[in-house]
Amino acid sequence: MRPHELTIHGQRLRLNAPLLHPTPLPDGGQPGLPLEEVQDQAAAQDDARPASDDARRLVAGLGRALLEVLQGRRNSDQAAHWMSEDCLHMLRAWSRQHRWAAARITGVRSCRVDLRIIEGTVLLTQEDSQGALMLRVEHAYGRWRVTVFEVLRPPALTAGAA
Repeated sequence: MRPHELTIHGQRLRLNAPLLHPTPLPDGGQPGLPLEEVQDQAAAQDDARPASDDARRLVAGLGRALLEVLQGRRNSDQAAHWMSEDCLHMLRAWSRQHRWAAARITGVRSCRVDLRIIEGTVLLTQEDSQGALMLRVEHAYGRWRVTVFEVLRPPALTAGAA
């Protein structure tokens, strides 16, 4: 038995995570096609598609909110719902150690790695420097959550942290 399989009273059950959008029915109806095969076909089609506007909007919204936390315009406790504990601690550390007041978002890139995983980059500009916030957002238990948060080329250190 493979680790993702489950048997009850000798019958093998296949557990599928719910899709984020309705599964399209195959063209022509194709009677007799098992539901599992329809879901597998839909998942294969979704994986082949480039990142959707929804993924980009999600990364842009999270990036904007995280930048507000870094700038001190939003309380870091408000980000706790969207982030894992490790990411939240890292966000708080970055907000204390660097000056983010003049930073602004100049672009957003996203890539759907899987149906439940989106990786994104929020491009930032501050004075003469450029940087980025890198996010990995995963869908679990009915919500999207940042599970990896990295900062590339942060702004200058604050006077007290140097």
